[in-house]
This record gives sequence, structure tokens and C-alpha cells, in this order.
Amino acid sequence: MSELARRADRDSSAGWRGWYRLLVERRDISLLVTIAVAVLMITRVTPYFLTVMNMRTLGLAVAFNGIVVIGMTILMIGGGIDLSVGATYGLVSIIVALLISEGFPVLLGLVVGLLIGLAIGALNVVLINRFGLSPFLATLGTMSVFRGLIWVVSGGHSIVGLPPAFNALGQTKLFGMQLPVYIMLVLVIVADFLLRRSTFLRQVYYIGMNRESAVSTGIPVVRVTSVAYILSAMLAGVAGILDGARVGAVYVMAGLGLEFQVITAAVIGGTALSGGRGTIFGSLLGVIVMAMLTNVLNLVGVNMYWQNVLVGVILVAVVALDRLVAPKEVR
Repeated sequence: MSELARRADRDSSAGWRGWYRLLVERRDISLLVTIAVAVLMITRVTPYFLTVMNMRTLGLAVAFNGIVVIGMTILMIGGGIDLSVGATYGLVSIIVALLISEGFPVLLGLVVGLLIGLAIGALNVVLINRFGLSPFLATLGTMSVFRGLIWVVSGGHSIVGLPPAFNALGQTKLFGMQLPVYIMLVLVIVADFLLRRSTFLRQVYYIGMNRESAVSTGIPVVRVTSVAYILSAMLAGVAGILDGARVGAVYVMAGLGLEFQVITAAVIGGTALSGGRGTIFGSLLGVIVMAMLTNVLNLVGVNMYWQNVLVGVILVAVVALDRLVAPKEVR
């Protein structure tokens, strides 16, 4: 082989490696490409995908998980995790629904819901930062407690017949899309800006990369992580309330399995389970990918249980790939 041919091979190889590195390091770019290609392919499989009604359904699916994934992303970047978000989603929504159905003013019910979310986040903070439990075990325990409380509080019955003033939060339409979609977009934009620009919130990256070094350099680790856990719980509560308002009812199974959906979406979006890496915009793209997948499976009639299997397979595959392409020092 001539020197010119060898040089061409090296240049070609370097070019492909460069593109591969770009797609791995810039997960947002690769996901945007994936979404665009997927839309083109899906429209060939089912003509119903791009209908107005289906776009509304897809938008709402993204809205609720998109709100929850904000808090989960910040936690995961900081090396934490919150397995109780699904139970928090259900507990806050069912308590608010009970209060409003008993005649409480809607605004007061919403304030109570936010306070419950704050209290749940504070409980997780105490277990993790005060008593030193691992985030996984602490939030796994509170998840079980809150799931039980949902059944205790509701008596095992769903709350239906909620007043129009409450339902308007989830059913009001602007430019064809329901209000939760716009609330999610505002929250994502604000949170993404703060995570990129706020000195306080950006410290979660240093905490996630090396907690001990963060402590030794004077970063207020306990304060930052406490804010992250409280924010995660409150956002889960907000999403649960909006979902209940959309349906006009709250079901005892609300939020079941939500934690795994948002964790999977965050990892797909480039957030590292080991901490120190991720963006809220990337996680939102992960939510969109997961919502599109679920939506298409529903359109073609795939059984819900097989959908759960697929979500699990995707989570394992993405985590494994993330570990393979991660730098050696963070493996």
C-alpha cells in the first residue's frame, strides 16, 4: 500500500473516531439526530403518529416526566438519586385531590401540595445527610412508606369528580397544547439556565465528580444536596398535581414506576449514574425519546407489560454503554 493510501486510511479512521466521539460527548446532538430519524421512520410505519391528537398525547407524556426529570437530573449529577419520586408524585396528588374534593380552596390545596413535597424532600435529606444512609436505600425506603400512605389516605379508592377550577390547571389549552406542556417548558428553561449559570447550583458537578474533594475545597455539600433533594420532591409533587388536573381524577396507582422512567430518560440524555455529568436539556431529549417509543408501541398495539420489559432492557443497555465510553478515571 502506498504512503498516500495509508494516509487516506488514517484520515478516514480519525474522521470516523472524531464523529463517534462527538456523538458520545455531545449526547444532545446525537439525540436530536435520533429523534429526527425516528420521526421519519415512524411516519412510514403508522400514519397516526403526526396527527394533532397524537401530538397532544405525546406532549402531555413529555410534560409530566419532563418536570420530574429536572430534579432527578440535578440529583444524579451530584451523585445522588431519588427512587421515591413516583410515590411522591402519587401521594401529593392524592392528598391535594382529597382536600379539594372536600371543599378546600384550590389555591390552598396547591400550597399544601407544595409543602408536602418540601416535607418529603426534607425527610430524604435527613436520612441521607444527617443519618448517613445511601441515597439508594434511603429513597427506596421512603418510596415504600409513601406508597403505603397512598393506600392509607385514600382507603384504596381513586379520587374522582374534581372541580373545574382545579381541572383547568391540566386541561386549559393554549395554541392547541395543554397548559402542563408550557409549565414544563418554562421549568426546563429556567432550571437549565440556573444549572449552567448559577454558581450555587453548578457546584453539583464538583460534588458528583468527587464528593471528598468538594468538601475539602469548601463547597457546601450538605446545603447543595439538600436543595437538590427538596427540589426533586417538590417537582414530583407539581407533576402529580398537574396530571390529576389533566384527568380530573387521581388514581391510587399514579406515579407507579415513574422513577425508573425518568432515570432511564436521564441516562439516555447523557446524565451519568456515577455523577458529575449531565444536562437538563439532554434529559428532556431522553424523555422525548422514551415518550416516542412508548407512544409508537401503543399505536402498534404492543402489550403494556412488554413495554415495561423494553424500558428495563433499554436502561441496562444505556448504562452499560455509558460505562464503556466513560473515561477510565470515572469507571
